[in-house]
Amino acid sequence: MADRSHSIITISTPLTPPQVLARWDALIRTAAKTRRFAADRSGSTLRLMYTPSVGRSELRPQLVGIVEPASAGSDIRVVFQFSPTAQQFLRGWFVLGTIWTVIATAIAAFQPQRPMFWLLPLGGVTVLGLGALVVRVAKSYYCDDEALLARTVSEALSR
Repeated sequence: MADRSHSIITISTPLTPPQVLARWDALIRTAAKTRRFAADRSGSTLRLMYTPSVGRSELRPQLVGIVEPASAGSDIRVVFQFSPTAQQFLRGWFVLGTIWTVIATAIAAFQPQRPMFWLLPLGGVTVLGLGALVVRVAKSYYCDDEALLARTVSEALSR
């Protein structure tokens, strides 16, 4: 059963961790055949991403879960996040936007006789605002993916 809380969920199952990992490996094989999902496992860390034939995007949420033993089986602690490529791109976007804003503000502050220099920091703020808008739009556009991924994991564990 999944308990949702701000893109972080816990999926509890009566299966033991080795059984969960075996079912996950079966899901990986199925995903490779159908190409509907991209699935991977590294130790007890699970990754799943919806990959439709149309509308593929690095901004789609990726399910990252860690299998942990529980008193009545296993818990999978799941976080939804962007793919590593999207995270790197967005991190670079926000770092460059911040650097631009800080440097442009410093230049404008030391050149008070040129009032047009105050437009430079607005460019940096605009870049930061556009980045935040992209993140917000992606999260709202792909909001159904989180439920689909959680449901897919729950179904794979209940078979």
